[in-house]
Amino acid sequence: MTAIRSGLIHKRRLLPATGDIGVQVGERVEPETVIGEVTLSFPMAHFVSVAQLARERPEDITREDFAVAVGDEVRAGDVVAEVRRGWKFMPQIKEIRAPATGTVESIFPELGLLSIRERDSGEMGTVSIPVASLLQCRPGDILGYLRVELGDELHRGDIVALREEGDLPLVARSPHDGVVDMVNRVEGKVILRRHRRVHRVRAYVPGVVEEILAGRGAVIRASGTQVRGMFGAGGEAAGRIMLLDSDPVTETDVPESCEGAILVGPGRLDVGAVLRAQEVGAVALIAGSALATDVAHLLGDELGMGVTGEESLRVVLVLTEGFGSIPMDERVWSAVTDAEGRLACVSGGTQMRAGVVRPEVIIPGAEGEDEVEEPEERVLRPGARVRIVRQPHFMMRGTVKELLPITHVGAGIRAPALSVILEDGTEVTVLRANVEVG
Repeated sequence: MTAIRSGLIHKRRLLPATGDIGVQVGERVEPETVIGEVTLSFPMAHFVSVAQLARERPEDITREDFAVAVGDEVRAGDVVAEVRRGWKFMPQIKEIRAPATGTVESIFPELGLLSIRERDSGEMGTVSIPVASLLQCRPGDILGYLRVELGDELHRGDIVALREEGDLPLVARSPHDGVVDMVNRVEGKVILRRHRRVHRVRAYVPGVVEEILAGRGAVIRASGTQVRGMFGAGGEAAGRIMLLDSDPVTETDVPESCEGAILVGPGRLDVGAVLRAQEVGAVALIAGSALATDVAHLLGDELGMGVTGEESLRVVLVLTEGFGSIPMDERVWSAVTDAEGRLACVSGGTQMRAGVVRPEVIIPGAEGEDEVEEPEERVLRPGARVRIVRQPHFMMRGTVKELLPITHVGAGIRAPALSVILEDGTEVTVLRANVEVG
């Protein structure tokens, strides 16, 4: 069941590294108030899967297939591996090139993998965007789908290329801020030169600075109603609540005049509605549920991988109930209905594995007596309600029947497990690491 509480809320706002804090205890802050900032200049590690790019099994890659050694300096585009197969005198050679300028940090022949630590300079190196792979087209065809030109300034999440053939559009987005440096028609890639980036942490909620965390951030005391959802993506946002009283919410239900708004629907959210919301400038979409296939398409990755945050989505997504066609909890719908037109703050960050993090919606209001803290650790025991966070029963809920010792659960895996009775009465055995309590 969706968690919803009202009262005092304490939010820890932290920088990723020690930086400059710009607020003081007792200061009143708004969602956009900058708490602190730090310049990120950590050289990025690029992992190059030689086996995958050469379409070989990792066990078939040997040290002789690598054209570099640990410590070698390489430039973006340099050959780092040559996989030779076929006839001795006329072999087929597959060249694997460096995605960034830097130093070869490690080589793992048994995994068919190497890593390159990019050079720390005034700029932060280059990133190769595999446009042809993302659009499922031939390398030479990418020019017809590009939405950028050489020298264009891009922000994280900006569309680089778009292929609208078929039922669902295929999109390639920029993974970083930077400048379009090169278009490689041979490999079907766009090379982005990244900039050194200043990372700022904002207050996120309106409130008062309660505590300064030396060099790292602050604790903000706020008040209102907090709703914890089941799945989300897309970072953080604040805006006015606008109701979409339709189930499912489709592309045609998203109004033209909703720039800066948080759109809320009572049931299932259609993929077209998310794409339309991005076009018209909405900052967030909240709904009861969505189809897992739709969300996987939007994120461009398999669900259940553990963490979501500031992905390529230009709108924050929060599902209060999970995947499928599940209506929003009546208490939540009542809360957002009462708050129509008011400010709300949303976070799509989700972590399903250790250290569970859930997306949330905060509707600021008058202070109450209860305090809303971060979720406390819950005990995994018989009778506990759990949600499975890995396939093949991803996002299904049930009740723990029995905690099992080291158990064989298939695919040669032996690990602590438990028996779960799903809501449809089916009994399944799953790894303890693949469930969360609550």
